[in-house]
Amino acid sequence: MSLTPYRPPASDGLVSAPTPRWVWVACIPVVGAAAIAFAGYRANLKSWVIGGSLAFGVSFLASGVSSLGPLVSLLWFGQIGFAWFNRQEFLLRTSPKGSLKPRDAQTAARLAKIYGRADINNISKDEMVGFLGIPIVYANVIEEFHKEGFAFADLEELKDVAGIPGEYIDHLAPLLSYGVRYQQTLNTSWHRLNTLSSQELVVCGLEPEVAQKICQERALKGTFNSVLDVKARTGIPINALRNII
Repeated sequence: MSLTPYRPPASDGLVSAPTPRWVWVACIPVVGAAAIAFAGYRANLKSWVIGGSLAFGVSFLASGVSSLGPLVSLLWFGQIGFAWFNRQEFLLRTSPKGSLKPRDAQTAARLAKIYGRADINNISKDEMVGFLGIPIVYANVIEEFHKEGFAFADLEELKDVAGIPGEYIDHLAPLLSYGVRYQQTLNTSWHRLNTLSSQELVVCGLEPEVAQKICQERALKGTFNSVLDVKARTGIPINALRNII
């Protein structure tokens, strides 16, 4: 995926996904069915191997009988449609992990079935960029939260707390999982850092000096955009804000 600028999802759902050669071979009458069997062998899909082999055998035998010409044509059109429709499945199963990145939720779900879900709270920065296709600037943000000991609970928290735009991660929902996080109450939200007084922040569990520093910065330069913005502007570590985020 191009990191800058963001490109909208492609129709095939994958980044850098050239059409496999066997798909073009499958467009050839009779012998094209053998290409499907070969693709099934490469992708470790027995149903493709069996189906392609049977289609090849039937087409080969029927091609010598003029009255069975319509059957040969039907199998030919069928193998073309099958190859074109399933080319992405082949790519997902045969390409090295990380060489193809999902651009839509459907493709992300298929990758999850092959590789399993990626735990956003334990994944490395290289995997975020290489496997998930998250731009490096936002992978750095997530890594910063990792270092502070913060664990994300869901996709909305990635957007709300870390400030990552939905256009980069919404489609990854089926591919993500969320490991153990700190115990929190249902009513906690970092947005209270923009509204509560220093005394109220202390009641929420912040240290008095932390609460005072937040309120001073807020009064001086306005509200915060995210938890990372709080850290950048005040120098307060995310771990010190755990009780309120």
